[in-house]
Amino acid sequence: NAADPAAYPECWSVPAGCGAAVEKAVAAYLALAPSPARLDCANSYQDETAVGAAMAASGVAREDVWVLSKLGPSQPLGYSDAMAQWEGIKRDLRVDYVDLLLIHWPFQNPSQGNVTHNVTHSADPACVPHTAASNMTRCRLDTWRALLDIYDAGGARAVGVSNYKQEHIQEIIDAGLRLPAANQMPYHIYRSATQDSLRAFCKANDVLFIGYSPLGVP
Repeated sequence: NAADPAAYPECWSVPAGCGAAVEKAVAAYLALAPSPARLDCANSYQDETAVGAAMAASGVAREDVWVLSKLGPSQPLGYSDAMAQWEGIKRDLRVDYVDLLLIHWPFQNPSQGNVTHNVTHSADPACVPHTAASNMTRCRLDTWRALLDIYDAGGARAVGVSNYKQEHIQEIIDAGLRLPAANQMPYHIYRSATQDSLRAFCKANDVLFIGYSPLGVP
């Protein structure tokens, strides 16, 4: 259990990240997985350096690995911060592109991902909470504009969001921006009823609903 500091001290290091354990697990998975292998990553997991090392050493062609990454929430939202995170994701994963890039959460939460050492204030005043300039709608839209620019530049084959409620997607519609290709949300026995309306909303707007935690978190 990586939540046990005594068993996995590398997971609780600064910077955090279960380096050796993750690298071994990803290497074993890539050796056994049918093509394309699928990797669901995020910079807040603090393990993309290890994932990138395992991919590079695996001998598996990049086109035979489907890579998803997510930016935030343990690092700031906003246009320039999203672009900076994207550069870090490419560096750590050792890739020129990802297959799907998501905004991890519609808000910043520095406690996510066991992160205690990163810069927690965005360069965008709209993304700094509890200030006169704070405007989370504008913050989310500026972050989304960054992902659209990454997509247009060929950095991601598709871009989307994660943990977005209907009102967050509606903000994008109201702003007249291109919609996310996907919305990754928890979907399981404890939440299927409450998520069905969101799933229908996504379907009506051609946003692929991707369920996670299928075994459930009450």
